[in-house]
Amino acid sequence: MRPKLNPVLSDFCRSLTTIEQSQVDTAPGFPQAFSQFVAWFNGYPSAVLSSWGGFDHKQLRRDCELHGMEYPFVEHVNLKIEFARTIGCNLAA
Repeated sequence: MRPKLNPVLSDFCRSLTTIEQSQVDTAPGFPQAFSQFVAWFNGYPSAVLSSWGGFDHKQLRRDCELHGMEYPFVEHVNLKIEFARTIGCNLAA
């Protein structure tokens, strides 16, 4: 998706991801892309939003706030914490 705050990719980002600036320039913004994701997600009524660690969850909330959108997810599972609990070790969240 096209970033709102930093729409120009750095050389490092382009090298790391192989994403070209022209792709970013023509990509949908967060409101459109997130609305499409939520519509897809809602097609799976028993699904729970999950991510490895808490960063992605926090970022989605920040982006919703930045764009004046309601954050639609009630639950989030931090898979990193669940993994650590399952194997009996203590990983930093």
